[in-house]
Order: sequence, then C-alpha cells, then structure tokens
Amino acid sequence: MGAQRSDGASEPEPRVRSVPPLWLTVPARPGQLAGLRRALREWMAQAGLNEHDATSVQVAVGEATSNAVEHAYVDRETGLVRLTAELAADGLLSVQVIDNGCWRRSGNTGGRGRGFPLMRAVMDHVAVYRRPEGTTVRMRLALNGNPA
Repeated sequence: MGAQRSDGASEPEPRVRSVPPLWLTVPARPGQLAGLRRALREWMAQAGLNEHDATSVQVAVGEATSNAVEHAYVDRETGLVRLTAELAADGLLSVQVIDNGCWRRSGNTGGRGRGFPLMRAVMDHVAVYRRPEGTTVRMRLALNGNPA
C-alpha cells in the first residue's frame, strides 16, 4: 500500500517509468566494475526503481559481474563483461551479465562460493547458461510488488 495523504486516502505505489534498455560493455577487470555499477544505478534511478528493488539488482549484478571478472578469463588474457538491463511495461526487470570466458567449476572454495545463492535470494529468477563461447547469467525481478 502507498503513502497516506492528508485526507486519509492512500497514494498508489509509484510505478516505474519507461526507459530505453541499458547496454554496457567493459573490460573484465576489477577497476572497471565501479563505472558499470554507477551506470546501472543511474539507469535504475531514471526508471524510478524503489530503494529495495534497486539494492537487490545492484547486489545480484555485483555478484555476477565479479564472478565474470574473477573466474571467466583464468587461463587467458582478460576479455569483456557485458551488462544488459531491460524494463517491461508490466514492471518486470530483466538483466543479463555475459562474458566470453570459460566456465570454471568450483573446487575448494575456501569458504567462498556464495554468489549464486545470494543472487537467487534477491532476484525472482536466476538462470546460468554455459556455452563454449562464454557464460550468460539471466536474472529477473518483478518491481514494486508486481507479479513475476
């Protein structure tokens, strides 16, 4: 339910605004992720995401992009990380993190390896597609309490 007005009626929950899709590509280096996160945060602000939804997306994208930087290009020179975000009129946000590296199975994680469970905890849907040419993490979140 929305905020209370002075006359006692409730304001409806704010709806997200239509924005063009976000497409970003950065080198898969840790120092490049801050700019990617900043651009995503600005895009979400333009779209009118509430703080809870924006934080959920930032956490999930942060984990997915960090995984791409840390794991995708282990046996070769660094590559690229791509981020796409698209907001449907019904409030369903779709995000993809794409790399062209090789999937590396987790061995001894040393207490790490919590990224995917964390992504799944804050997003409605998380799917990982592993191919010889790279990995794609697709995530969805229904915004402002809209059904997924």
